[in-house]
Amino acid sequence: MNMKKIIVVAMLSLFGTALFANPTEVNEKVLKIFKTTFAKATDVKWTEFENSYSVSFSMDGIQSKVVYDKEGNMESSMRYYTPDKLPANIYGKLKKKYDNRTFFGVTESSTDQETTYYVKMYDAKNWYTIKIDNSGSMETYEKLKRADIGQLPDAKPAN
Repeated sequence: MNMKKIIVVAMLSLFGTALFANPTEVNEKVLKIFKTTFAKATDVKWTEFENSYSVSFSMDGIQSKVVYDKEGNMESSMRYYTPDKLPANIYGKLKKKYDNRTFFGVTESSTDQETTYYVKMYDAKNWYTIKIDNSGSMETYEKLKRADIGQLPDAKPAN
């Protein structure tokens, strides 16, 4: 290999490493806690803020985002998944009350104080977001007229 090719390969290697390197330097304490708690995490992406770190990742088919303070204390988390992964008591209450709707997805929001589930579902005419807490208390958080009629499968007629 001539010198010109070696320089080009070296430059591309350096550029590729810089392109895929994670630019955020995560403090060792936070990194250790994350790796211990989420050992199977993949697609890990860190962002640093003035007083915290945010990490997005995937684990067991669930997309997650966790915020840590600089001392490694988890401040909040969000998880995105299918409704069948909800806790059994929550899923059961939803199925009983909203059996006439098709469940679509869940956004789970957690802090030290509480966990709240925002469950997206639809029927023949509307999209709904149902807000439910750990105790099973539910409320309609959002109701939108569907603009996607015919684009999603299995829409059940509204009662």
